[in-house]
Amino acid sequence: MTNYLLENGYIDTNCQKAGVPGFPGCVEHSTMIWDQIQKAKREKIDLHVIWLDLANAYGSVPHQLINYAMEFFHMPTCVKNLVAQYFSNLQMCFSLQDFTTGWQQLEVGIAMGCAISPILFVAAFEIILIGARQMGKTVMKQLSDGLTRIDQSQLPGKLWGCAPRKKAADNRIALTHFICLVLLFNL
Repeated sequence: MTNYLLENGYIDTNCQKAGVPGFPGCVEHSTMIWDQIQKAKREKIDLHVIWLDLANAYGSVPHQLINYAMEFFHMPTCVKNLVAQYFSNLQMCFSLQDFTTGWQQLEVGIAMGCAISPILFVAAFEIILIGARQMGKTVMKQLSDGLTRIDQSQLPGKLWGCAPRKKAADNRIALTHFICLVLLFNL
């Protein structure tokens, strides 16, 4: 599945790296932010850094979004069927000292520890990134649990933040924090 998505150019590795083999993800992300801060200092320009943090990132992905992503990216039918079968039997119950609920069918969440989980998250999240691009927003770096955008634009970060927040909300993905940090270097 990973090879299929990468070979067909469905995952934008200029933006999305976490969870994609061969890309260092968070380490590279931190280095990239640091490089941009140093460049802004040298060139004495404004730097806007915006973080969007996902609440319970893997646990918040709706199964319908996974299905949509597999359709959108033209995954082979055998892969779609295998993933659909896996999620069709994903159930959970809760136990307290003196009470246990019945088994509940889960409609949201990707199981951590499963080998296919990272690429399913990446594929589903790519839909959010595509939505942001379609709304005319510059796409940023993706972490395993959120997004970051860095630029020198004069627009306040709050204006930009509406696009991925709306797309995330449309897909029932919650953002824990909307952190907007404007770093001004006027040396």
